[in-house]
Amino acid sequence: MNARLAGRAAIGLAMSAAALLLLSWTVDLPATLARLTLVEPAWLVPPLFVLALQLLIRARRWALVLTDTAGTTVRPSRLVGPLAVGYLANAVLPVRLGEVARAVLAASRERLPIAAVAASIVVERVVDLAALISVGLLSAVVIGTTGWLAVAATVALVMVLGVLTSLAGAIARHLPGRLPERVRRISLQFLLGVAGVRVRTLVAAYGLSVVAWGGDVAVVWASARALGIDLTVPAAAAIAVGAALGTALPAVSGYLGTYELGAVALGSLAGTSPDTVLAIAVLAHVFAVVPMALAGLVAAVRMGVRFELPSMDRPGEPVADSGGGRL
Repeated sequence: MNARLAGRAAIGLAMSAAALLLLSWTVDLPATLARLTLVEPAWLVPPLFVLALQLLIRARRWALVLTDTAGTTVRPSRLVGPLAVGYLANAVLPVRLGEVARAVLAASRERLPIAAVAASIVVERVVDLAALISVGLLSAVVIGTTGWLAVAATVALVMVLGVLTSLAGAIARHLPGRLPERVRRISLQFLLGVAGVRVRTLVAAYGLSVVAWGGDVAVVWASARALGIDLTVPAAAAIAVGAALGTALPAVSGYLGTYELGAVALGSLAGTSPDTVLAIAVLAHVFAVVPMALAGLVAAVRMGVRFELPSMDRPGEPVADSGGGRL
């Protein structure tokens, strides 16, 4: 592990520790643990189907964006495996290295430039965040809070994405000629990939993202029902949005602590007690990590993934053979 990655991992460890400490001060942990012993097993089955559907939806969304950034058709079925392995990497590695893992594997399987794949992930992440904030805005309106911050954030993200896609081509044409050849090639591939994303692709990706986040809301709601808690859908949406925003913070493997802290913060604003929210969040977190990690493990075995650090000798080129990949 290089010094930079070690530093980011240390920051993640500190953030997770701080989140867990803050939760211990604000939540009745014994009451939360006692509630978690009352799980009704029948309610644990529906979230599994929701998670499988989410994986397919997100693979479809990624395929739409990657087809534009790479300039060639990519089938969603080819991206399910890399996406699942990315979830596995996020579950066991710090600082969201799953995004790197899925980029490497997708570039390997489809023989695409890594920069074009990276461009698709950047665009996808921005669209996904805009959709998440939209879900949060809708829940805020239903609950009765103003939601002006969510409105402003959504508008800002849309503007950033619009400027990014509009100016990427112009920036690519004016890259300094004195840049090293490899840096220039990678930068061109990335910028031209972003510039190649069509408006209709962004709209379709946004719609798929909203549906996918709806799946997170369903998992939170089902987790509440499994604990015998009568939770409204808007409150479930607030908890799901808070948990998702918590995963954007640096954390240890599996977003431990930050996931729960985000859920408690927004769930409390929705009028649900912190103790209740934490119990729901812990169970939903298990659903968010364990089944997807197992799916990623199966995908890694089927794809013949070798868990090694990828070679960076030739950035911007396909990084492995067509069958598997190296992580």
